[in-house]
Amino acid sequence: MNRTKRITKENLIIDAAEKVFSTVGFRNATMGEIADKIQMSKGSVYFYFSSKENLYMAVTHRAWQVLLDRHYYCLQSVKYKSGFETTSELFKFAMEFAEEHPYYFELIMNFIALIRSSNQQKLAKDKIREALEDSIYYRKILDINNLPLSIVTKEIERGQKDGSIKNQRNPILLYLSAWALLTGYMTLNASNSERGKSTIFRVGVEDWRRYTMKMVQDILNDEIEYDYQKQAILEATPEF
Repeated sequence: MNRTKRITKENLIIDAAEKVFSTVGFRNATMGEIADKIQMSKGSVYFYFSSKENLYMAVTHRAWQVLLDRHYYCLQSVKYKSGFETTSELFKFAMEFAEEHPYYFELIMNFIALIRSSNQQKLAKDKIREALEDSIYYRKILDINNLPLSIVTKEIERGQKDGSIKNQRNPILLYLSAWALLTGYMTLNASNSERGKSTIFRVGVEDWRRYTMKMVQDILNDEIEYDYQKQAILEATPEF
């Protein structure tokens, strides 16, 4: 089969799967329902995607690709700004991404949870989890899932060097601290039936968004003295 034609067919199936998964959920969705969306036989869907789990990972891979494309677009649009300004824009973009694509945000968070569960050896074997991990798309996502962290931490490092970011702690620590704030905002806001107006706690979303970004920027500009010598000793000390 012509590669271009195959990619077109695969994208049609992924489009249909995204609609079905986002409407009824992964566990309730069936390959037959997905096939019906595009008037294709269930056997044809299985020809392109060996399992529902593989198809779910394909949709998740799309979510990661959209996220990364937006990161690079954001970088390009603010490339002449300071490290602090660029980092702030990247974090602001992450909030906007979750608001514009709540299902993609859900898929990304589910994948992060899947990685964590896979790394916990004490967990009982789960057939669904194993099928998800067997997907070629699972492996593709593993290759790119740390790129957002890499992109943002490089901008944090640039801001520390150009003096626009006052906090000189480990850039990954700053990223994780800011990301924890942002995911809290994004998760609660995504679960709000009146998204864009008020949160489940009757707090104005715009006020909360601005305050969250203010806390993120405060993290970047925290000027508490940092003991580099002590940190170097800690990093050089082996764990037992």
